Amino acid sequence: MTTHVALPRWTDLIAAALKPLPDEDALSEPWRIQGRTTVWYSRGAWVLAAVAEQIAQANDGAPPHFWIPDYFCNQSTAALRETSAKLIFYPVDENLSPDWPRCDALADEIRSDVFLAVHFFGRPADMARARVFCDANDALLFEDAAHVLRPLAGMATEADISLFCPHKSLPIPDGAVLIERHAGTCPAPSGRAPGVGGWMAKRALQKLTPAGLLRSRNRRQAPPYTADPEFLRLPATPMMSASAQRILMRAQPHLAQVDAARRRHAGVLRKTIDKMGLALTPVFGTEGEEGFAPYRLVLKAQSPTAANDAYGALVEAGFPVGTWPDLPPEVTSNPTAHEWALHFRQHLIFLPVFSGVI
Repeated sequence: MTTHVALPRWTDLIAAALKPLPDEDALSEPWRIQGRTTVWYSRGAWVLAAVAEQIAQANDGAPPHFWIPDYFCNQSTAALRETSAKLIFYPVDENLSPDWPRCDALADEIRSDVFLAVHFFGRPADMARARVFCDANDALLFEDAAHVLRPLAGMATEADISLFCPHKSLPIPDGAVLIERHAGTCPAPSGRAPGVGGWMAKRALQKLTPAGLLRSRNRRQAPPYTADPEFLRLPATPMMSASAQRILMRAQPHLAQVDAARRRHAGVLRKTIDKMGLALTPVFGTEGEEGFAPYRLVLKAQSPTAANDAYGALVEAGFPVGTWPDLPPEVTSNPTAHEWALHFRQHLIFLPVFSGVI
């Protein structure tokens, strides 16, 4: 049984309040690429907005055209939608890669100032191909590695900007790091950091809650398969919290073990679900073939009805199962142009994988 989020150790919760604040260079060490600079934010959504604002400023206020894959979480665009940027949702294909022929055709009609290329669920994308597209269209290549714990081979080398969000993989309340090819592409954040008191209290309660009660909670709180969360404005807290920095420093020596444990955990979950007899197959091949640490165990059904039934069975069994993403309205309102994004939303099921099993 797992929770929806990674749980910190008791010593991490204590360190979050009492340990000295780490040096920024030391904090960035696992994400430092030679010759590049790092900038820390609380969440990746704020990085998208900051890049858009910086480009608009460099272009005398002209709104930048920000290309985003159509299979993308709408909530993650909340801060970006507060800027002048024009959001262009380009189509993905059946492999969750950009549909390059259609992207080339779209570029003849609409310019691309920023092209967001995503490593979905931790699987490395073809960044060299994205680089070719960006060079041909004079666009900034933004590598979204939010589902990746740290740079893997082929990552953070081709892109002008690379984004990693360790708060998605580690038990920290916030934390997203930007890796820049050229310093100043994205300024350091200003303003407030998120409050962490509620996060710490919730994690402590989860650690004290028996597994049986967690299963019961998962059954009660699970939304319908087709439901999407309400779109909310992002609180104006772009700075990384001091507590997140302290816990992240404690986690740094163990990043390789975390990656290995996530792979093992995905294998355990897959075998457990196979025994349930559900008509689900892994999206990224069989066990041991991924070669990367999955952000989620991604399973596909043969039809929307089968996906809904399997989702219900997993909820009833107490699994913290989920769906993803809440697609942008620009995508859902134009199904002909975004058929694969809608297909994935209607056929995929997700389970969290962490470094431990409760």
